[in-house]
Amino acid sequence: LSLTLAGAGSAARNDVDQRVIAIVQDSAPTDPITIASQPNSFVSITSEDSSTVTADSGGFAIALALSKSGSSGAQIGGAIGASVAENTYGGNLTSGETASETKAILDGAAISFTDSPGTPKPVTIAADASGSMRANAMGAAGNASLSGSTGNFLNLSLAGAGSGSHNDLATTVAAEITDSAKLGTSSSLDGELPSSVEVVAIDGWKAHTDSGGVAVAFLGSVGSSNSMADISGSVGAAVSENKLNNTVHAKVSGTATEIHTSGPLTLVADSRLGAPNREIIINAIDSSNQINLTNHQFVDGQTVVYQSNGQAALAGLSNQEHYVVQVVNSNTIRLQDINGATVVLTPNATPGANHEIVGNAKQLTVVTAPVGNRFAIDNHSLYTGDQVIYRHYGTNPISGLTAGNVYHVERIDRDTFSLITSAGPVTGLGTSTLSGSHGFERFDYKLGADAFGVAISATAISGSASQSVFTGALAGAGSSAKNINDTRTEASVAGGVTISTNNSPVNIYASDATRYRANAGGYAFSVSYTNGASGVTGAGAVGASISENLIGQGDTHSTKAFIDNVTISGPVSELVVRSESTATLESVGIGAAASGTAVDSTPDTFNFELSGAGVGVTNKQTSIIESFVNRTTVNASSDVAITAFDATKILADAGGGALSIKLGLGGSRTNGLNLSVGAALAENRIANEVKAYSQSADITSALDITVSAENISTIEALSVGVGGSFQSAAAGVTASGAGASTKNIVTNVITAAVVDQATPSSTRTEMGIATTANSTPASTQAGGNLLISAIDSSTIKADAGGGAITKNVASTGSAPTITIGATISENEIANNTNAYATGTLTAGSNTGSGSITIDAKQFTSIEAITVAATLGINAASKSLSLNLLGGGASSKNYVNSSVRARTKKANLTANSSTDDGNVTVRSNDVASIESTVVAAGASLSFDGTPGIGAAIGVALAENYIGVGRDGSSRPIDVLALVEDSDITADGDMTISARSLSQKPWKINSGVGAGAGVFSGTASKALALSGVGASTKNEVHANIKAKADGDADGAAVANVFQGQTLTIEADDLSKIQSNVGAVSLAFAAAGGVGGSLAIGVALSDNVIQLNTDAETNMVTVKTRGDVVVQADSGATIKAVSVAVSLAGSFSQGALSFSGAGASSNNYINGRTKALSDSS
Repeated sequence: LSLTLAGAGSAARNDVDQRVIAIVQDSAPTDPITIASQPNSFVSITSEDSSTVTADSGGFAIALALSKSGSSGAQIGGAIGASVAENTYGGNLTSGETASETKAILDGAAISFTDSPGTPKPVTIAADASGSMRANAMGAAGNASLSGSTGNFLNLSLAGAGSGSHNDLATTVAAEITDSAKLGTSSSLDGELPSSVEVVAIDGWKAHTDSGGVAVAFLGSVGSSNSMADISGSVGAAVSENKLNNTVHAKVSGTATEIHTSGPLTLVADSRLGAPNREIIINAIDSSNQINLTNHQFVDGQTVVYQSNGQAALAGLSNQEHYVVQVVNSNTIRLQDINGATVVLTPNATPGANHEIVGNAKQLTVVTAPVGNRFAIDNHSLYTGDQVIYRHYGTNPISGLTAGNVYHVERIDRDTFSLITSAGPVTGLGTSTLSGSHGFERFDYKLGADAFGVAISATAISGSASQSVFTGALAGAGSSAKNINDTRTEASVAGGVTISTNNSPVNIYASDATRYRANAGGYAFSVSYTNGASGVTGAGAVGASISENLIGQGDTHSTKAFIDNVTISGPVSELVVRSESTATLESVGIGAAASGTAVDSTPDTFNFELSGAGVGVTNKQTSIIESFVNRTTVNASSDVAITAFDATKILADAGGGALSIKLGLGGSRTNGLNLSVGAALAENRIANEVKAYSQSADITSALDITVSAENISTIEALSVGVGGSFQSAAAGVTASGAGASTKNIVTNVITAAVVDQATPSSTRTEMGIATTANSTPASTQAGGNLLISAIDSSTIKADAGGGAITKNVASTGSAPTITIGATISENEIANNTNAYATGTLTAGSNTGSGSITIDAKQFTSIEAITVAATLGINAASKSLSLNLLGGGASSKNYVNSSVRARTKKANLTANSSTDDGNVTVRSNDVASIESTVVAAGASLSFDGTPGIGAAIGVALAENYIGVGRDGSSRPIDVLALVEDSDITADGDMTISARSLSQKPWKINSGVGAGAGVFSGTASKALALSGVGASTKNEVHANIKAKADGDADGAAVANVFQGQTLTIEADDLSKIQSNVGAVSLAFAAAGGVGGSLAIGVALSDNVIQLNTDAETNMVTVKTRGDVVVQADSGATIKAVSVAVSLAGSFSQGALSFSGAGASSNNYINGRTKALSDSS
């Protein structure tokens, strides 16, 4: 026995459990903390955690075995390399310990000021956790076994490498005013009150994991070998995972807690990468274009974004535009445009609290010119592989760099780095003195997981008298990258708190802008070569990868902003309660496998080549985005806005490719098997709740009131599977298969509501909102307009492709080839969008003009492209040439979203002195499906005795609106309902339900299938081709606009009084269907030839609608028209074409060709306009 072994392993682990707390506590309210009369007095309770936790681990092993002529029982070489890197922060607590936390708290303390009126006296409670975790692990193993003429029983070379990296973060980031704390008193003079109060909690934690496993094994033998087996094998594996379970809240709570301020009250809870500066413009813009921001924390040259948050942009600025900061002092900044020019602003003493400047605090500023390709920035926190964007503002950029371009970092040390591109290191950088502002903006992710596994195996046997029974190379590689996040973000004032702001703004913000990345790759390569006699020669390779982003799949993931059971003494200038999620989930999975064998000179008994590649990509988000005001009285001198916004985006790419090659370089070959399979799977799901509402709250505004919930969900998915097999030998089977699948589902609930449960009873649920009995009826009164709006704009773009190619060339013996390609796409949007109102709602009470709008809209879109392509080539000169080919593509798309605008037991009044105080209850559905499916294949057979070629192509498309995935009819609802409600309008009254097409067609389906077969031989030839293409498209919907005075069965008529009344239900559903099938078969033979071609194209289209406009038991009093109208404009346009052609060219020829096309179209349903008992 000759044995050579090498092993290496390493592990790095960090466990951090810490609490960073700043607290003012237990000062008796009767003995408050008094801030004496000093210029610019302030109170700041601040807690910061900027910890950096890094674990690096590597295990590397190399083994080498050498032997000369001789014999032994076995020569074995093996190498194993393994590494593990792990960080835990607050996730490794023993019993009784408190979780890691960063807190700033005012607990039970009382604070007041003694100062002259009008001077700034801000109070800030801020907790900022902007740490970073990084785990890097690498395992590598290499083994080589070399021998001369031997008689070993076994020659074996093995290598294995694995690595794992893991980050686990569980922490609380909290800014709180609680437990009977008091800021000022209700009887305080202006000089004794804080000028502003801010409670801010920011979670800027980042976690990155990188892991890699690389294994290489080589076995070589030169000279005569009589071993039983010569085998090389390698395995490479890598796993990366990030797991977060954080709590982030900015909170004011406690039954005896009081906040009295002469300026704005602002709460911000923010979960995002990089802990941005988020500054709310609450002070003046002066005549020198300066924006006054107390203790702003911005730096010179920093890129920022201006946000007006639904308000008119400030003069001189554009909403969502990028600007560059010019710091004047710690409390003042100017803004420059991207060309370095100072932005000219209009002076504004009270710009309002909805205007924000947001900037990434992690931008790195270049303060010295680069030396060569090196940039020096103190403690830059960049790592090799990070991406940065070069920013430049001024006249002279750094030569060699382009502003706005993305570059990759190569870390040199903690203060120095260089830049590289795909073409190599960046060169030609200028070294002159810099002018203008220069910086690198980190292109970063809150959670980033990267993993790759590589395995390479090679076996080479050379010797004229080699008699190995088996010569082979085997390789397997796998990787997994995963991000898990169950963070809860909350900004709230609740629990009996009393606040007063001296007619200043109250702003409650909660936001999540997390960006996730999961990239995984598995790559396997194997090669086997023999020169001499061998029994069996083979090569096998398998590559696999899995990448996952799982958000809210374990615990609750939420972003909430609310006011609950709060006493607001006196008016506020405006009230904003906003929750926002703009999360982005990115994942890439790649699997690649290649295997090859080469046999030279002498016959072998059997050889094989096997390669397989598989990829799975998964993204799932389940989250709650919620804003509400509950059991609170609000009196605002300006606008009131309660809004929830979700813009979740998923970007997923999956690719699997497999290649196998067999080469016969000389001599005669007997048998062989060559097989490759490539598969890619992508699955993405979004299931969020987006809710904005007021419940049992008395809200009065001198201007507008807006309650809005909006969802913009996007999924973009690409899945590609490719397989290729090539064989050059005397005889053998060559087969390749490729498959791709994508599945995307969006099931959101979007609700905007004003709810009042006015009668004492048990708690019940209204439109998904748990309501509490309220003995005193609440009311919602807007001096201007009152808007309740729910909007859904969900989009799925899914592309899937599968391609397979097979080529077999044999000089002797039969050479069958098999090629299969299949692609499947399934997509569904099944959202519920609701705008709902109960209780007393009034508009135009102060300004003399106002309208009430209850509006529900959905703009849903599915775009799917599905392609399967196959090519088979077979040439067998002296025996059977059999070429079988199949390609299939299927796409199923569903829209099962309903949209409802509804009032129930409501009293709606719109006042206007100019007769334009309108009441509108409106529901619009604008949905579309575009589906393109293609299946194509070609089979070519030559020189066989006989030659047979056969191909089948199938393309299927099913597109449904209002049909469940189980096939059952589930008509979507497009409803505008006024139930048991009274309307008084100085203008027009409208109840409208409409189903429209976002594009020219609600469903546009294009399906094509084609197959071509050619078989040519000197003796006999047979060509067979069959193609089928089918599409099914259906729309099922209930569109209803109704005024119903008897929805509760009380048989009491409601009163509608206004200028005009329009009740309309309208549908414009349109289907366009194009189906084509082409089948070609040709046979050419010196003897007998035959061909058969069949093509079938089928189209079935159904529109089933109920379109109703109704009144029931209502009393209508108008000064103009009363219109009750129902329209249906359903349209179907269908084209089906099938073509087949068969030809035979031989001494005895027989050809058959058949084609059929069918189109069935149905439009059914009801269109009704009815006034009953009205």
